[in-house]
Amino acid sequence: MLDAAEDGALLSLGARRFDKAVCTMALMDMPEINPLLSTLTRALKPSGAFAFSVAHPCFHSAAIQRFAEMYEEEAGRHIIRTGVKVSSYLTPFAKKTEGIIGQPEPQYCYHRPLHVLLGSCFASGFVVDGIEEPGLPKPEKRRAAVRWDDMPEIPPVLVVRAKLEEGSQPRAGADAEDRAAQP
Repeated sequence: MLDAAEDGALLSLGARRFDKAVCTMALMDMPEINPLLSTLTRALKPSGAFAFSVAHPCFHSAAIQRFAEMYEEEAGRHIIRTGVKVSSYLTPFAKKTEGIIGQPEPQYCYHRPLHVLLGSCFASGFVVDGIEEPGLPKPEKRRAAVRWDDMPEIPPVLVVRAKLEEGSQPRAGADAEDRAAQP
């Protein structure tokens, strides 16, 4: 097992050896992501790509509340509206929370707004060439509930593909934004 934030460990696998790197639902659990991104610029081949998924920083962070409302129209028809209330977004923060409902102990989650998350990629020499915000399929029957599958118009996940710019060098001081999210 390797520590993704330790460049020596990752580079022990080889420099300029990999075409692609993938990080699935883990960056929001890492106190610092710039060491990983910086190391990837040396581990990937010159035209290499890095794809990652995270809990969507706009809609699925520790600073949101999910809601469900049911009300009746004049015609007697019930309308159900579900969504997300965002109370904090622009400032990075760390908060202990449940990563998975019912887990034995809370864990730290590191919120990074898009400008910090993508800015860290840019600072390391990546250019983003693909973004997806997948929603879950519409339920067969609408319910006044607050599960993600009850909110098909709100994407709980963000998926990004970034390619390494040939000849890119990490920007000095890129770690300052990462440290802003420290507990």
